[in-house]
Amino acid sequence: MRKDDVQNDDMDDEEDEEDLPEFELTELTQQKDDEQSTHQGDILIQERFIADLAEIVAFANKEHRSLSIEQCVLKNVRVHAATINIFFEDSIFIEKARFDDALFPQKLAFWETSFGKEAEFGRTIFKGDVSFEECLFQSGVNVAGALFEKKAAFTACDFEGDAIFDNARFAGGVDFSDSTFRAKFSCLDTLFEKSVDLTDTTFEQTPETDGSNLAEAQERQPTEPEPPKKQYRKKRKKAEFNPWRSWDRASKKTMTRRHLLRGLFRFLPKDKEE
Repeated sequence: MRKDDVQNDDMDDEEDEEDLPEFELTELTQQKDDEQSTHQGDILIQERFIADLAEIVAFANKEHRSLSIEQCVLKNVRVHAATINIFFEDSIFIEKARFDDALFPQKLAFWETSFGKEAEFGRTIFKGDVSFEECLFQSGVNVAGALFEKKAAFTACDFEGDAIFDNARFAGGVDFSDSTFRAKFSCLDTLFEKSVDLTDTTFEQTPETDGSNLAEAQERQPTEPEPPKKQYRKKRKKAEFNPWRSWDRASKKTMTRRHLLRGLFRFLPKDKEE
């Protein structure tokens, strides 16, 4: 890549950061200190730029409250552990997302989320269900050496970079249905203890499967019914800050929200044709 291209990418990232207001942890601590506040439910963060996810996760852990992040842009991501459920929806990671060497005893889900740089989950222990649905991995994903103790789903995802699952262990069922692997898919010495769903999965390169039991696991039948997709998604009241309303009115609904976002964040996946 040329030097000018690198500089232009850096400038684009700076512009992206300014499009959403930055989330401040004081918003959560003030809510906690408010004597009249009786809110004890999930922490919901919408339409914000998040500069440090780790401090938000630490606060949620301490308060024993699940964390939901919707339509946000995340920059500095390094999470070692979480004791609560974490859900990401329609959000964008503009730097490397580091969840490697971590422990997640509860549910972890990513819906319609884009990873602009590498997604690192190597050697992580997932004790709860893990779900990636309609996600874009632009620069690859590393799950080498990870342990999935329950179900794992990578459904309708687009893997533009290498997908490395070497030496991983899946104790529960695995779902790769409707996903597309455009680069290398490697699961060398990977153990699949239950069924693997490869329905309508596309591999543009021959998968590397030496030492794994992928073929055998693909023929197994699920031992229990598969839950409906997006099973953890809840209907939530929108936050007061909602720039989409004015944008929708200005566009007179001739452009979808994701079209507008795509102009700001180049690596958003295209809308599905109806």
